[in-house]
Amino acid sequence: MRLNQALETNQYAYKCFGNKFYHMVEKITNWKIRIVSLFRANYGGSFYMREMAKMLGTTHVTLIPHLRDLTKDKMLVSKLNGRSRGYSLNLDNILAKDYVIIAEKFQTNEYLEKTFLMRRIYVEIFKISLEGSVVLFGSYVKGYKTEESDIDMLYLGDIDETLMEQMRGAGRLYGKQINVKKTRLKAFEAGLRSGDALVKEVVKDHIILQDPDLFVNAVWRYYAKAR
Repeated sequence: MRLNQALETNQYAYKCFGNKFYHMVEKITNWKIRIVSLFRANYGGSFYMREMAKMLGTTHVTLIPHLRDLTKDKMLVSKLNGRSRGYSLNLDNILAKDYVIIAEKFQTNEYLEKTFLMRRIYVEIFKISLEGSVVLFGSYVKGYKTEESDIDMLYLGDIDETLMEQMRGAGRLYGKQINVKKTRLKAFEAGLRSGDALVKEVVKDHIILQDPDLFVNAVWRYYAKAR
C-alpha cells in the first residue's frame, strides 16, 4: 500500500502518530520509508546504494533522490568507501529515531494487510488494552510458518498472568497457540548489551503489533551508546 493511500483513506498519520509526527510524515515518500525500514534489524548497519536497490527490488537510480533527501535532512549519514558510498542511520539525530518508528508502523500495516489471520488476532489483542510493546517474531515473521506453527510474541513491559492468558486466548479463538514471552524494559536492555539469543532474534526479525515507541527507544539507546 502506498503512503498517500494510507493517509487519504484512514487518516493514518493522525491516528498512529499524532500531530507531532504529521508534518514529518508529509515529507516522507513511500521509498523513504522503505529505505529506513532496511535498518530495522540493525540500527548500526550500513548499506551501499546498489545493495539497497537489490533488497528493495528496484534500481539504484530510483533511490538516488530519496537518499539525497534523507542525507540532507540528517536522517542518514553517508561515507565514501573507494568508489562506493555507504549509508547508515544518523544516531546523533533523535529525529531519525522517529523515522524508524514511522517505518515500523507502516511495516506493521503492510504485514497485517497481507496476513488475514494475524490481522484478526491483532484486533483481539488490541481489545485487551495492554500498556507495553507487543512484538511478533519467529516463523510468522520469517516466512516459514506452516499450518501447525505456533505464534511467538514478546511482551515488553510489565504484565501479569491474567493479561498474558488473555493474549493466549486471542490465538485460541482462531485455533492457534500463542507463545508469549515477557521481559521488563531493563531486562530487555540488558539482553541487548549481553547479546541474549532471544533478544537478538526478536530485533533481527520482528513486527511490532503495539507500541513501537518503547521497543524502538530501547534499541536506539543501545546502538547510540554502543558506537
